[in-house]
Amino acid sequence: MPHNNLRILVVDNEYLIALDAECILRDAINCDVTITARSACSEKLRAERFDIVLLDIGDTTDGLVKEIEAALAAGSHLIFSATNDDFANGVPGFPDIRVLLKPYGEEALTSAIAGCVTLA
Repeated sequence: MPHNNLRILVVDNEYLIALDAECILRDAINCDVTITARSACSEKLRAERFDIVLLDIGDTTDGLVKEIEAALAAGSHLIFSATNDDFANGVPGFPDIRVLLKPYGEEALTSAIAGCVTLA
């Protein structure tokens, strides 16, 4: 499923997890992937345009409102990644944003991205 012009931002404080997501996405769908820490997310979204943002929320969205609003304001599709099983069916306050529970595999990640691409 090649999407040469698709730009994805992976936001995760766990560098190796972000790097793994980057490798999966580049190999599976041939897209442009940038990785960054949560602390640099808002700045990265102001500087560049991304079609999809995969944002790690960990156990809670507390303290991430600025990043969430920046991604949505930039017109990016947003996908949450989380370690909290309570978010398996969605995150309170953000019912329309898909959640990938960690650890996620290649199929789950590429399926979530493909879902965003079909929405575009």
